[in-house]
Amino acid sequence: MASFHAMVWWQYGLWNLAGFVGAVVVNSFVEWAVHRWVMHTRNPLVPYGYLHTTSHHATFGADATYEALNEGMLDHGVAFTWREFVLFPLFCAAIYVPVEIVLRRPVLLGCMAAVYAGLAAFNFLHYRFHVPAWRRIDRRLAWVERTGMFRFLNRHHLLHHERMDRNLNVVVPLADLCFGTLSSDDMSPQLPSADLANEALRNTKPAG
Repeated sequence: MASFHAMVWWQYGLWNLAGFVGAVVVNSFVEWAVHRWVMHTRNPLVPYGYLHTTSHHATFGADATYEALNEGMLDHGVAFTWREFVLFPLFCAAIYVPVEIVLRRPVLLGCMAAVYAGLAAFNFLHYRFHVPAWRRIDRRLAWVERTGMFRFLNRHHLLHHERMDRNLNVVVPLADLCFGTLSSDDMSPQLPSADLANEALRNTKPAG
């Protein structure tokens, strides 16, 4: 096999593609760990992380409040801030830089691309879980919310709001499956419907 510095462009591409695919798998476990031990556990190393529990989960429940009823609810963690797009990649880089050094193959670019793709997917999905198209003024890409995958992940996340120790993954629930935290309890609450929430919305502005 060609050495690290003697590779042609397509070899770099294949190794980084392999890094991307591998990181998608690894990132499911990283996301699971961060969600459990930073966002749902008081952690002195990342003290602001627990705001996810005290702010987001205190505002968005597993009932009609799972969806934002007004603009004020949008201030409680429905989307990432700049910190997540800086701190999480730095944490992941501490994993993937040594991987490239040990393998002596160019995988870091692909791994970090998977990290940012995962963050973007998390942000995109999580916002739409809590602010669905029929509650938004801007309804572009509303078709995504009608797909089977979105409905599955939305239901998966709703059950997390019922039990915070279950369904810790948002994008790829592989770690939930492996660690036994995957829940699909049929007795859990149903997703809020437009019919049930219409009365509450009559005296509120759209969430945005």
